[in-house]
Amino acid sequence: MHGKRIILACAYCGQAFPVEPYRAAAARFCSRRCTARGRRPPRRYPTPEERLWARVEKGPECWLWTAPTDTKGYGQLRVGGRLVMAHRLSWELANGAIPEGLCVLHRCDVAACVNPGHLFLGTKGDNNTDRHRKGRTVVPRGPRRR
Repeated sequence: MHGKRIILACAYCGQAFPVEPYRAAAARFCSRRCTARGRRPPRRYPTPEERLWARVEKGPECWLWTAPTDTKGYGQLRVGGRLVMAHRLSWELANGAIPEGLCVLHRCDVAACVNPGHLFLGTKGDNNTDRHRKGRTVVPRGPRRR
């Protein structure tokens, strides 16, 4: 029959579990599941910040995004199940949240650049004015032009 039992805390989940005194020195886990999980190191997922900077090639001026881009050349990565623009994430990491209704614009006009020093905030109107002033406005051509 069972003798007096000792109560121990599981080394993985912390739950209390009873154990025979002669097994107390070797007992560390409350179940096979905790034993399997407790013997391997916990899986560490990289933070969005680590994932962002791992995909950036830092040059003397621009810091270029080297991973997937959209059709216009802007970097993008998935964060929490959402597709996020790399330059917007870079701005947020350096300066905090982007206020509602504002865009992150580039001083350097390099779509793949994520250098926070090359980024500034503006409205959509500011973005259009900046694009036009720098001569990047696309003029429609062909029969559908109005």
